[in-house]
Amino acid sequence: MIHLVGLAEEYLKRLDAWELGPFPERQGGDLDFLGLARLRREISKAAGFPMLLAARSNPRSLAFASRPDAASISQQGPATPDHVIRTKRLPLLGRDVEGYAREYREYFAAHAPVPAPLKRSSIRRRG
Repeated sequence: MIHLVGLAEEYLKRLDAWELGPFPERQGGDLDFLGLARLRREISKAAGFPMLLAARSNPRSLAFASRPDAASISQQGPATPDHVIRTKRLPLLGRDVEGYAREYREYFAAHAPVPAPLKRSSIRRRG
């Protein structure tokens, strides 16, 4: 997988599609710390235990978040199997934590492993 990701990076660099920019100037002043605290509380409630929340406001993150197609491209699914394990299927976009958690539980239930059928040798006959 690492080799394939390296090939993809080289390809994007050859197409001059690796570097993003220009980055927008930061708009809107300070972060909404009260809003972030509320979001953290909702995420912790959905998870069932305390969670940490980190905000990014660097130029690269702001450039991605301000893209007109951010809602579409952020919901395309994971890039690698490692993303599935570490970051889940899709990121939360917006602040509807309850809806996100409900959709994730439904997705997980629909794709949960099916129990293996019993083998004939494991079934005891009576008689």
